[in-house]
Amino acid sequence: SGGVTEVGTIAGHTYEAIIDNCNVDSVIELYSANNVGGVTGNGGTISNSSYKGTISQLDDSFVHIGGISGTNNDVISKCEFSGTLNGKSYTGGIVGYGANVKDSVNKGAVNGETAGGISGRVYAAGTDAEIKNPQYSIENNVNEGKVTATALAGGIIGWMGNDESDIAISVINCENKGQVICDEAVAGIIGKLSVERSGNIKIENCVNNTDISGKCKTSGIICDVTGAVLHQEGNVTVSGCKNTGNIVSEGQYSAGVVTYLTIIGDEVDFALTLDNCSNTGAVASTQYAGGILGFSNIGFNAEISAESMDFSDT
Repeated sequence: SGGVTEVGTIAGHTYEAIIDNCNVDSVIELYSANNVGGVTGNGGTISNSSYKGTISQLDDSFVHIGGISGTNNDVISKCEFSGTLNGKSYTGGIVGYGANVKDSVNKGAVNGETAGGISGRVYAAGTDAEIKNPQYSIENNVNEGKVTATALAGGIIGWMGNDESDIAISVINCENKGQVICDEAVAGIIGKLSVERSGNIKIENCVNNTDISGKCKTSGIICDVTGAVLHQEGNVTVSGCKNTGNIVSEGQYSAGVVTYLTIIGDEVDFALTLDNCSNTGAVASTQYAGGILGFSNIGFNAEISAESMDFSDT
């Protein structure tokens, strides 16, 4: 506490470390920290490890909190969180801020402002040369726990985006089975996706298998997609994704696959492709409800290509 930056039960900060088969049951209470995890605060190639204790943020500081790692640009694989995580900014069952998680499971309770069952925040920033893993991948993960947020909530990822970067981001073969709750934007897979440049973002073969209900934007797969701004490009492909749960919003927006798409700015070249997606759940809201897409907003002066929206085999 008291301004400590990185906190973990095994290690606060790691550099090119390998952590394997570490199983932790501890209590972490934090003030004024930044990166906090059940195993590591920042970094580490972590595999076959678990955490089943309690992590609690006791102040209102900005912090990334993860059940396994707080912030991590290495690879986390075959890990499990089954504890309780109470945060007030970005929280994730496996990682608070990180983009390389594979074959992992969240069975715990995750609470925060922006929360995800696997990752609270996935953000691609910088050039390929500056990033250790230029191919970001959230792959073969399952959320079975309860995810609760005040701003953005996703069964897999709370918020995902990129800056002026060409780094590819993939979310592949992930499944949500847990309850996801949020007053603002809630989805079975990704709460919000912000695309600032091309980045080649792909969401493939992801499934939501539970009912999702919310007070505002509610979705089976992705709740909110914000398109590129200011002369930039954006490419998002959602393929082979399936929603089977009932999607119910007390507010205006709901959909089985993508609830809200907005494209703003000048001279925007943005492409959203929904390929081989399906919804079998009931969809309800006060306005703007769709089996596949709920609402699309092309902003002022936005120029988009003729192929900007493609619903193939969906």
